[in-house]
Amino acid sequence: MAERGIREFDAKRILHKNWESYFGNKLIYDFKSLLVTQHTNFESMVSEYTWLDKVPLVVKPDMLFGNRGKLGLV
Repeated sequence: MAERGIREFDAKRILHKNWESYFGNKLIYDFKSLLVTQHTNFESMVSEYTWLDKVPLVVKPDMLFGNRGKLGLV
């Protein structure tokens, strides 16, 4: 069991940040993800992330690892 909880978003962001140092240009990890909170301004997100209008989106609750199943969200 982990000592500290980590969000799936943060885990993928860390992978993306360090991907090139492990794999170089051999494999491409196209990371497109957003963390939406109660304070998120959706109008500014569309202008900041131009791919939002072009890519189909999947929305899922990002609980700490292991909690989605316990809460019946999977």
